[in-house]
Amino acid sequence: MIKFIEKIFEFIKNIFKKKEKLDYPRDFALIDFSEVATGLGVKGDKNKIITRFFTNRFGNLETKKYRYSEERVDILRNLHHVPVHDKTTQQIKFPIFSRILPGEINFLSK
Repeated sequence: MIKFIEKIFEFIKNIFKKKEKLDYPRDFALIDFSEVATGLGVKGDKNKIITRFFTNRFGNLETKKYRYSEERVDILRNLHHVPVHDKTTQQIKFPIFSRILPGEINFLSK
């Protein structure tokens, strides 16, 4: 009985709770390397993906993924006026699996 009353109280509290305001643009796109490309350390335009974030008619955030091409980016920017951010221009940082101390290095001389 107590849990039932707590659930009703939480439900009423959620109804009158202030909804958070979203701080991202209504429609934007990000260009990034695919998961396979980042795992293998491969670069190139064929390994890029455009992820477009937009709000649907119900106000929920949805995503769509497209293959990368300069034409598609140009159409998104100029025709649809969608801001596009290219994350591939930044240098990719790969994970470090182990560190080598300077004392562990052996130099060979000929």
